[in-house]
Amino acid sequence: MRTPDLFADSRRRIETPAERHSRLALSAARRLKRAQQPERAARLVCHHLRCMLEQEPSKNPMRSASAA
Repeated sequence: MRTPDLFADSRRRIETPAERHSRLALSAARRLKRAQQPERAARLVCHHLRCMLEQEPSKNPMRSASAA
């Protein structure tokens, strides 16, 4: 019997909100094929992608150039 690793959570890297939205967008895109309501599922993918872009304005050179 394997003992549980009590420190597994402390070693896990904390993901940023943008990384979380990226992961959620990918999983929603994978579910898009078998969705009962494809429009709603596509909207969810777009929502996560928009949130991801809003979280990282400094890494998007086109957005920072247009803001100046």
